[in-house]
Amino acid sequence: MADSLLYGTSLEDNLKKQLTNQLIDAAASGIYSDIIKPLDANDTGIINNSIHKISAGLTGCVAAKAKGETCKAGALGAMIGEMVGDWMTNRYPAVMIDGKTAYILSDQDKQKIINTAKLLSASAALLYEFDVNTASASAEEAVRWNATYIDKNNEVKKVILNGDKGIYKCNFQNNKCIDNPIKIGESMFEDAFISPDTGNAVGKVYIGESIDNYIYKLNNQAWNEGAFSKEWFAYNSLPGKKYDIKSTFPGHEGNSYHGFLFKGKYITLREGGNILAGMNAATLGISFDEFQKTSGALHADGIKGLLKYRTTGYSYGTYPRYGEIDYQYLRSKYGYQLGLQRIECNISGNNNINCIYK
Repeated sequence: MADSLLYGTSLEDNLKKQLTNQLIDAAASGIYSDIIKPLDANDTGIINNSIHKISAGLTGCVAAKAKGETCKAGALGAMIGEMVGDWMTNRYPAVMIDGKTAYILSDQDKQKIINTAKLLSASAALLYEFDVNTASASAEEAVRWNATYIDKNNEVKKVILNGDKGIYKCNFQNNKCIDNPIKIGESMFEDAFISPDTGNAVGKVYIGESIDNYIYKLNNQAWNEGAFSKEWFAYNSLPGKKYDIKSTFPGHEGNSYHGFLFKGKYITLREGGNILAGMNAATLGISFDEFQKTSGALHADGIKGLLKYRTTGYSYGTYPRYGEIDYQYLRSKYGYQLGLQRIECNISGNNNINCIYK
């Protein structure tokens, strides 16, 4: 920010530049050791994180203008708030009513993050001679609502990514939570209720309803197809077929982002199909690399792409996704590990339900 003051350069350009530098510094210093990877055009996680910060700035700008306040102060506060929220997240394990362990922020931690965001944004606004109150309020708004939020009808209203997988229910008015949110559970993946196609929050959470038995039943069917089981797996995994859960789950056909419990965490039907595909591949003895190449071909060019891969070996992308997106890759990889665990249970003769449905 000092660059803009000293050298008269654009505040917007410098915010973007400094954001990029902060991300690079974080990766280089090992702060985010779980996501260290090259910053390139294929690095969707880092790119999406950057876009999220800039989008927060735009939202802060629009909100401030709607109140007759300055755009720059609102944008500055929102972006600083989002960055502080990322840097200071410090979750701890807590036991839910159902006995499951959830990782949450304490009220003290949340307030500390909010206070820090307000202080830093106000200081930056003072430095730039922006409206201090606008920047501070914008930062508080950006930090406070980092998670997945549903309304009284359990419709997903807002998803903000910062590591909190909690799902919170509250009353909304003009797209804003107007009371104290109540935590109803956690999503298995942080971006469960964000469409990878549009980037928008979407879906509905069916609180307390489980999809475990349905997924394991389909995995059992794939496992016991007999002759040509791999061919049947490929056929039944096509859009609209038996293993395409988002299209076939009874009572919710075509509702890709309806969410249900799986292994104690909420997943969408679209995620359920990806998880099941990974499980089926593992239990049928298909290597994950082979499975992923097939998935990438189907994603890139449909049946035509699948046939091209089968006949020529042509891959539609590079290792390890082979043309698929993170949304599919991460869910199917998780499902593949579940499938391997089921094989271990079968080999060991352990028929305990805690092993079979591990």
